[in-house]
Amino acid sequence: MGQPVLIKDFAEQMISLSGLKPKVDIEIVYTGLRPGEKLYEEILHESEGLQPTSHEKLLLARSREVDWNRLMDKLVHLEQATVSRNVAELRVCLQDVVPEFREAGLGLTQPTDSIEN
Repeated sequence: MGQPVLIKDFAEQMISLSGLKPKVDIEIVYTGLRPGEKLYEEILHESEGLQPTSHEKLLLARSREVDWNRLMDKLVHLEQATVSRNVAELRVCLQDVVPEFREAGLGLTQPTDSIEN
């Protein structure tokens, strides 16, 4: 994926490539993170274990096992909540399908009916 790039440097480069001068023609404003935004992306979830491979620098994530029939039922329910624009039900469905899903400030709890085996 390459090396991380500072968003400030990226913005200045884009402004310069447009033929303008950063801080002269276009001001860069720091607004901070918006709700739901993150500074860093986790490649693996803490509940996923790693197992070694034949190459010492490569590891394989152990994904959770899923009952596909139950998952498909839950995805149908998720689609119905989406089509009907039922936001409250959509939140419940998302948390049910993705146990790690947490919406900031809602205090959602772990679902009791999981899709895992």
